[in-house]
Amino acid sequence: LMCSPYLTGSLGIMLLIVGFNYWSVSSQNYDLLVKIDEMQSQLRIGTDRIIDLEESVQQCNKQMEEVNDKHVQASELNEKLNKEKETLREEVLQRKDSLKASKKSHDDELKRLTEEMEQLQSVKDNIMEKSEKLEDELSTVKAALLKAENSLKSESAKAADLQGKLAEILAAQPHAKGEKKGGGKSVELGPGQLPDVDPDAVSVVKKDTLGKPAIKLDPLPPADNPAAADGEDAADLK
Repeated sequence: LMCSPYLTGSLGIMLLIVGFNYWSVSSQNYDLLVKIDEMQSQLRIGTDRIIDLEESVQQCNKQMEEVNDKHVQASELNEKLNKEKETLREEVLQRKDSLKASKKSHDDELKRLTEEMEQLQSVKDNIMEKSEKLEDELSTVKAALLKAENSLKSESAKAADLQGKLAEILAAQPHAKGEKKGGGKSVELGPGQLPDVDPDAVSVVKKDTLGKPAIKLDPLPPADNPAAADGEDAADLK
């Protein structure tokens, strides 16, 4: 058969068109395959990323649970610390009140001791003043006693002198040893009694030798003879 040139040209043109279309489709298919590979790679990467993210989420959940547990523990610890803080605050207030009461008691005790010390100081001053007065009075009494002793010695010497003179008078006038009363009987003199003395033979002078009221003078010791007893009353005679 003889082909028409038109048919041959048409077939050539169609072959060219089919070849171009095949090339174009092959190119697109290759591009699509490349894109599919890229998408599969991205899908694998995304899957891995999702897996990593899921693991991260699980870890975050675990961490969240741990954080919640720690938060609960922190809340319990905070509540416990608040209770301890309240207890300590009450103890501090009680100790503060106790210290205030103790301070007040110590202040009162200090005030009382201060007042007692002032009173004792006043008593001490009074005692010192009285002691000084007593020392002055003691010095005065000692001086008066010394003066009285000297005066007593002087009066004792005068009494001894008078006793001697009285003994001489009695020796010169024997009738003075006793007197006769109605019936002519002789009257014996008792202890401490003095016979009658002639007023013309003895002169009596009153002298103040009493001294101060606070001084006591011991009497003269008694003598062995009756005339010594007369010396006790002769201390006022001169």
